[in-house]
Amino acid sequence: MVESHEELRRENAGLRTALAEGGQRIRALDSDLIAANQRRQDAYKRIDELISHLDQLDAQLAEAGE
Repeated sequence: MVESHEELRRENAGLRTALAEGGQRIRALDSDLIAANQRRQDAYKRIDELISHLDQLDAQLAEAGE
């Protein structure tokens, strides 16, 4: 019974370590996801600005061609 108790204590300690490592991994992945979402939003903003600029150039070219 003592051996079983010691084995369960070691297993419990191992599971607690694995749980802590999993929590750290989740926090790291959350941070990565937040950064990726920010980069995606920045890219959308730059694309919208480029499209707006192209629309302005297209309008200027149309006026010049008239």
